[in-house]
Formats: sequence, structure tokens, C-alpha cells
Amino acid sequence: MKGILFLDEPTSGLDSFTAAYIINTLVSLSRSNRTIITTIHSPRTDIFNMFDDVLLLSQGETVYFGEAEKMVAYFDDLGFHCPKYSNPCDYFSILFFLSFFYFYFYFFSFDFHF
Repeated sequence: MKGILFLDEPTSGLDSFTAAYIINTLVSLSRSNRTIITTIHSPRTDIFNMFDDVLLLSQGETVYFGEAEKMVAYFDDLGFHCPKYSNPCDYFSILFFLSFFYFYFYFFSFDFHF
């Protein structure tokens, strides 16, 4: 039977090394037949890149739900071009904050893959 682990901002308030360690631990858990579902607010790029699937919400509405690695291309097709070398999470947070005055990232990773 597959286990499910729900976490609400497990890296909040942690230094970058510890946050990366926590996410790497979650990656390891996901490889042992577990589903990991977590929320993270504006993660660093290296942490964002560990997620498989992303759900972005703004004012309770879904802005994006799909593969994390396809998120930048999706918004690029809509005319929102994330600058090269920018953290997509930071860029889209500012973009949606300015557009909708509220933005929060919900990251869902059903199985981490590298």
C-alpha cells in the first residue's frame, strides 16, 4: 500500500542548507512508494527543480496545474516571459501579485523523479 505524507511549508524559517536537506529527504521518501504533497511559498530554484508537479493559485483560482518543468514554457506561450537566470517562483510571484494582489504557490509532488 502506498503511503501519503501531507506537509505545510516544511522549509519555512529554515536556512537554505537545511531546506534543501529536508526536500532531499522528501525525495528519498517518495522513492520508497510514498506520495508527498506539500506547500512551499517561493522556494529557491534548486528546490523548485526537485518537484514533479505544481499547482499555482491566485485568489483561490488555479493559475497553473501541471509539470513543474513545463511551467515556464506555459507562461511564455501566454506572453509572460520569465527572464533568463531568474527564479521562476520569484518572477511569477511578483507578476501575479502585481496582477491579482495575492499569490501563493502550492507544490504537489506525487513522485519525485530526476
